[in-house]
Amino acid sequence: MRILSKIKKNKLIFTILLIIFLLGMFVRLDNYNEVGLWNDDESTIPSGLLWFYSYSEFPGLSGVSEPPLGNLIIGAGCMLSGEDFSDVSKMSPTFYPDRAALMGQQIVNAGTYCHLPLYLFGILFFIIIFILAFSILEKYSAIFAVSFFAFYPNLLRYSRWIHVDVILYVFTGLFLLFLWRFYITKKNSKKELTNLLISALFLGLASATKFSIGSFTIFTFFIILDKYKQEFFSLSKKILKILKLEIANKIKSNINFKRLIYLLILFFLIFTVFFLIPFKFNPANAYDVYHKYTTVTSPKFADIYFDFNLPRIFYHTFLLGSNIIDALIFLLTIPLFIYFFFIKKDKKEKFVFYAIILFLISAFLFSQALDMPRISLPYIISLVFLMSFLFSNKKYSIFNILKIKKKKLFFTFFILIYIIYAFSIALSSSPYFVTKNPAVCHFKEDGCIKNLNLYSAKATGTYLNNTLKDNETFTGMVGTTYFYTRQTEGFSSWYFDEFFNQKVNRYP
Repeated sequence: MRILSKIKKNKLIFTILLIIFLLGMFVRLDNYNEVGLWNDDESTIPSGLLWFYSYSEFPGLSGVSEPPLGNLIIGAGCMLSGEDFSDVSKMSPTFYPDRAALMGQQIVNAGTYCHLPLYLFGILFFIIIFILAFSILEKYSAIFAVSFFAFYPNLLRYSRWIHVDVILYVFTGLFLLFLWRFYITKKNSKKELTNLLISALFLGLASATKFSIGSFTIFTFFIILDKYKQEFFSLSKKILKILKLEIANKIKSNINFKRLIYLLILFFLIFTVFFLIPFKFNPANAYDVYHKYTTVTSPKFADIYFDFNLPRIFYHTFLLGSNIIDALIFLLTIPLFIYFFFIKKDKKEKFVFYAIILFLISAFLFSQALDMPRISLPYIISLVFLMSFLFSNKKYSIFNILKIKKKKLFFTFFILIYIIYAFSIALSSSPYFVTKNPAVCHFKEDGCIKNLNLYSAKATGTYLNNTLKDNETFTGMVGTTYFYTRQTEGFSSWYFDEFFNQKVNRYP
C-alpha cells in the first residue's frame, strides 16, 4: 500500500505506470482464442489430470518427470471444465501415441479451462514484478524493469502456453520479495523471522514446480550470512576451535550466533515441508521423479559440468528474445557489473549483485538447462534489475555519466519510446510471441528464422478437419495435432513410423 500511495503522489509516474499496466494486460489476453496445444502438452496435461483419478504410479512419473505442483495446478484448471478425463488412468508412463485417443477430444473441449491457470499466473507474475521492482529499485529504475517484463516476448509466451514455467515464476517472485523484506527488516525481530519463513515457503513450492530453481537456496544462504556476518564469524571461530586450528584466534568476533543457526534451521525446515507437500510428504516420490528426470527423460539438462561459454548463454536466454534497446542497455551494464566488484554496495545493490553471481555460477554448472529461455527467466530478473540501476540516482547511472540535468524530461521521453517500441513488437507477434532481435540474430545461422511449428497443432488440425476425406490420412505432424483431428489414428501413425524405420532405417 505504501508503494501505491507513493506512486499516486507523482501524477506523471502514475500515468506512465497505468499505461504500462493496461498495455501489458492487453497483450497477455490478446488473441486468446487462437492459443491451442503444443508438443509438451502431451505430457503436462495428463500428468496433472492423474491427480484426480486412480493410477498405479505417482503422477509425476507419467510424463517428462517434472515435480508435480505445476502439473497439478494445470490439471485442476482442466477439471473445472466438467469433461470426463477418466481414461487418463489407462495411459502408460512416458508413452504418448495413444493419448490423443484416450483424452484428446476432452482436452480440446476443455482448452480454455486448461489454459486458465497460465493466464492467471501470468497476470500474477506481472503484478509481483511490479511490487518487487518498486520495493528494491528507485522510481525510474523500477519503471524500466516493469516495462521490460510487461512486453518481454519470452515471458508473454509462457504466460499463456500450457507449461509449468510461469507458475514457477510466480513462486520465485514471491520468494524474492519476502527474502528482500527479510534482508531489510530489523535484526532479531518477529517480522524478520516471518518474512524469512514465508520466503522459504515459496521457494519450497517453486522447487516442487521445477527442479531448476533449487540453486536459489544458495542465494538465500548468502543473504542470511551477509545480514548475520558477525554471527557467522563467531560460529566459524567456534568450529575452528573445536578442530583445534590456530586460525581461530585471528577471528575477533564473539557475538552470540544462536539466532543465525535458528534462522538457517527454520528456513530449511519450512522449505523442505512445503517442497514435499506435492510429493505427498514422501521423499521417495521426490527421489523417483528426480532420478527419472536426470537419467531418462532429460539427463542433459541435469548434467553438472563447467562451461565458460557465457556469451552463448546470454545470447540464447536474453539477447535473442529481447529488443534492440534492451541489447544496448545490456552492453552498458557489463562495465557496471565489473564496477560493482570494486565499490561498497548498499543492500539493494548487494541483493541484485548476489543474484547475478548466482546466475553466473548456475550458468557455469548447468549450461544446457540455462541455455533455454523458459528455464533461465527467473535468473534473468536480477539481470534486468542490474540494467535498471543505470536509471538510478547513483553516480554510475546514465544521468550522471552523461551529465543530464533534466532527468525527468529525458527519462519520460526515453520510456515512452521504449513502451511504444516494445509493445509494438509484442502486439505484432501475438499470440505466439516468437520474436528475434534483428540486432543480434544474424550472428547465428538461421537465427532470424521464426519457427512456429511447435504452435501449429490447432491451426493444422482445423485445416485437416475441413480438408481430409474419410478415406484419406496424413503424417509428419506433431503429436498434439491428433488431439484436434483423427484422434484414434495417433497410435497407428506412430506404429507405421516405427515399422518404416525398422525396414528402411529412417523415418518416412
